Amino acid sequence: MATHLAQAFRSAGFSIGGIYSRTHVSALALVEKVGGRVCTSVAEVMQNTRMVVVAVPDHALSSLIDFLVPEDVIIVHTCGALEMDIFSSKAAHYGVLYPVQTFSREAEVELNNVPFCIEASDKNSLEVLRKIASAVSDNVIEIDSDRRKVLHLAAVFACNFTNTMYAIADDILKGTDMPFQLLHLLILETAHKSTLNQPWNVQTGPARRNDLTSIQTHEAMLKEMASYKEIYTLLSNAIQAHYRATENRI
Repeated sequence: MATHLAQAFRSAGFSIGGIYSRTHVSALALVEKVGGRVCTSVAEVMQNTRMVVVAVPDHALSSLIDFLVPEDVIIVHTCGALEMDIFSSKAAHYGVLYPVQTFSREAEVELNNVPFCIEASDKNSLEVLRKIASAVSDNVIEIDSDRRKVLHLAAVFACNFTNTMYAIADDILKGTDMPFQLLHLLILETAHKSTLNQPWNVQTGPARRNDLTSIQTHEAMLKEMASYKEIYTLLSNAIQAHYRATENRI
C-alpha cells in the first residue's frame, strides 16, 4: 500500500519528504520512484513534514507507536480494523486514511474512483486529509472508527475470502488438463452481477437450488481434501439456511 499511495500522492503534486522501511532496500526502491530521502528511523520521517502516513500491517503498527516522537505533524494510519485513537498518547494531530481496495506491489491500481475513508482527531487535520485524499480520488468519505471496522470486516469477506475461493478452485483443477483460465469469465460475470444487484438476489448453484444430489457428489469428491470439504459444507449450509429463512418469512 505504501508504494501505491506514495506514487499517487507524488503524481497529484505532493512532495514526498522521506521514506522509512524496515528494510533499506525497500525504502531506497520507493525513493527512486517518488523522490524524497531514505530515513533511518521513524523520528527522522517526522522531521520537516506536515503529515506522516504509516502504511504498515495492523500487527506492526502498535510496535511503531513507541518510536513516534511528539512533533507538530499529522500522523495517520491506513488500517481498516484499528481505531484512530491508537495515536492519541503520542500525537496531538492524528487520523486515518483508509482506501477500500486491495493492493499488491506488482499490480497497478487506479485510485481515482476508490473510496477513501477518512477520520481525524480535529477539524484542521480532517480538512488536510480531505484535501490530500481528494487529490487522488473522487470518492472521499468521512467514516468513524466503529463504522470503518464494520466496513473492513465486510471487505475481508468480499475480497480476501473470495480470493481464497479462487485459490481453492485452482487447487481443485490442478492435476487435470483444465486450466484455471476456464473460470475467468465466470468470476468476472459473478462479480459484475453482484455490483449491479443485491448479492443474495443473484445467488446460483446447487445450494441455492437445494440440489442435494450435486452437493453430496461434490462432498464425496472432496473426501481427500478435508479442509476444502469442510468449507464447501459450511458455505452450502449457510446458503441453504438463508433461503429457508427467507421462504419462512414469506
